[in-house]
Amino acid sequence: MLKVRRVAARLSQSQLAREAKVDRSFLNKTECGRVQSPSLRYVATLAAALDCSVDELMDDDTVPTELPCAIGPEA
Repeated sequence: MLKVRRVAARLSQSQLAREAKVDRSFLNKTECGRVQSPSLRYVATLAAALDCSVDELMDDDTVPTELPCAIGPEA
């Protein structure tokens, strides 16, 4: 869900990492599922940067219906 939200916000991983003040490589690992249980603080930081709630960020049923057609190489 994190990647879907990021792409819907038209942000690259680097842009989101900068805005949320988190490490881009950790963000990548989180998106790829290599971080199984990120901390609530980390998820809340990302949710704030993506202008959504923690619940929305973690809930697969709230996927935005429209995604941008063109996404950058970090998508």
